[in-house]
Amino acid sequence: MTSLREEGEALRHKCSKLDEELATVKTERDNYAATVDELIIDHKRSSQQALTPSECSSILKALGVGKQSPTYKRVKVELDKLML
Repeated sequence: MTSLREEGEALRHKCSKLDEELATVKTERDNYAATVDELIIDHKRSSQQALTPSECSSILKALGVGKQSPTYKRVKVELDKLML
């Protein structure tokens, strides 16, 4: 049979371990939240930099070459990579 003193010590030890685990989880949570915030900011930034289809069409028209031109085709491929 355990004494109250031993039981109290065991509970204090368990509480101490739980406090340490809580501190670790809070740090992980904060790091995760910061990472998500950074990803949202990066996504917004990249979305603002992406070209719309109408902007791509305007650029291709400004080339002043036909759609079968190698220059047109190369530029179109690169613009397609930059579109939303």
